[in-house]
This record gives sequence, C-alpha cells and structure tokens, in this order.
Amino acid sequence: MIGIDKWQTTGIITLQGKRNNSINHEFIDSVTEALYQIEKDARLNSALITSSKDNFFSAGFDLPSLLKLDRKAFSLFVKSFNDLCLYLFSYPKPLIASVNGHALGEGCLLALCCDYRFISKEKTLMGLNQVKLGLPVLFPIDQVLVYKFGYKISRDLMESGEIYPPENVMIWGLVEEVCDKEMVISKALDKAAQLHKIPGTTYIFLKRNRVEFLLESIKGSREKKEDEFVDIWFSSQVQKELRKESKKFVHA
Repeated sequence: MIGIDKWQTTGIITLQGKRNNSINHEFIDSVTEALYQIEKDARLNSALITSSKDNFFSAGFDLPSLLKLDRKAFSLFVKSFNDLCLYLFSYPKPLIASVNGHALGEGCLLALCCDYRFISKEKTLMGLNQVKLGLPVLFPIDQVLVYKFGYKISRDLMESGEIYPPENVMIWGLVEEVCDKEMVISKALDKAAQLHKIPGTTYIFLKRNRVEFLLESIKGSREKKEDEFVDIWFSSQVQKELRKESKKFVHA
C-alpha cells in the first residue's frame, strides 16, 4: 500500500493502494506510519508524497469499504482522517506533494494539506467533487483551506464540486508549478533541496508559529463537527448517492 524510499535527505512516500489509492483505515494507518518514520529519522530533512499509479494521486474515500461500516466504526474513521490531515498540515519537516495523477475529493484534501504541491500538466485534475454527493469538507480541513488559500478561493473550491485542470489550480495558488509528468518529482525534490538550507530547529519554529493558533481554535468544535458529518453521511439521500457512486469503484 505504501512504499518508502530516500533521495539524499528527502524521504519519499509512494502511494500504492487499491482502487486508485482510495482512502480507508489501512491507507490512513500506512501513510501516518510512513510520515512518522521520516519525522523521527534525523538523517532526513523533508518528506515527499507521490503515487505509483499512472492516472491517480488519490481518488478520495474508498466508498465500497466505508459504506460497510456502522456508525461507531465510521466515526472512528472520520477522526482518523482528520488526524492525518492535521498531521500533514502541522508536519514538522517540509512536506511536498508530487501530484502526478488526479487528486479528487478527499485525495485532493491530502495534497492541499501538504506545504507545497507540484502537479503534472498531463491529464491531471484536482477538485472537491464529493460535495456533489452531499458530503461537505470536514470542519478541520475546511478551516485549514481557508487559512492557507483564503476565503473566496476555498469557498469556491468547496462549494462548486467541480474538478479543475492544472492551469486553474495554478492561477488560484493551489500549486507551486505545473510540470511535465516526468519532471514532477524532480521539481518537488529541487524544492526540498532548497528548503534544506533552513536548519531543522528553525523550520520547526517557523511552522509552529504558523499553525499553532489554528490548531488550537479547531479543538473546541471538532468533536461536535465530526458527529454532524457522520449524521450527513448516514442520511438517506447521501447514502443513496454514495452507493450509486461506489459502483464506479468496481472497475478502478
């Protein structure tokens, strides 16, 4: 499900999951553990996330498996997904996403929670299309997006439900650069090398200054908002749309 490699002082996490790297408990546990290994490795100064798939960075939630969960199990999954996204957002080393395939729904959120994003210009789309199924962006990540990209861009991205080509997400400041597919990882590694010039303790200080206030402000409402999201997930209309959409995963 996950490959871990090293290039000089950058740890490279390669997503190798089923159904176009769709997100389930196993995916979250594997990515979290890989990030933790890189964080604790003093020889590594940064982390990069990419995909082994030809066309997908991540397709979002693994609907066929998640629809089998009861309310208690799905609530735990929601908490785990929020934990992962906030870990990405607050990661104590530079974290770069090499988006070499479609990043859709919650897969797009994973990329957006990283510090930097480089995207392939060949047949690569990004967007939060889950809203068309009736699913809002989870509260903590909603707040992260507004903080990182501003109210208007985040609002339009979260409420449109559209998926966008690289040129659009570049104009909106969601990615650093649009690259030829074969150059996406090398461009991301170049950025990592640039950031390595900042001493690790200094980077941690800079990062904490940026994220601590937002993380603290999220805590008070997080549990209540997670319960509300679970209510939406199990509502009859949303379940109908999700089950219809899940049939597309059979061929993924």
